[in-house]
Amino acid sequence: MEARSVDIFRNRELVDVKLSELTTVAAFLGIDNNDSLEQLSLPKLNTTDKLSIRDNENLVGISMPVLETSSNQFWVLRNPALQTLCAPN
Repeated sequence: MEARSVDIFRNRELVDVKLSELTTVAAFLGIDNNDSLEQLSLPKLNTTDKLSIRDNENLVGISMPVLETSSNQFWVLRNPALQTLCAPN
């Protein structure tokens, strides 16, 4: 599945995000300011132009095992509980 843009922002009750069929985001993928978010899973995401995962206070794990390209930006910032970031080299 492809998307032009995905923005998950300020969802205070959101605990788990699994976008299991998402393969490509043409412009912007943002997961920001989700206070209760603990897990983010993007198992088939291969390509995005801009990626922002910021200010998720309880985010413990991020999984993007097949991500190959983030063309313009790759930001993983201010996620103080983050313990695991699974992404290719």
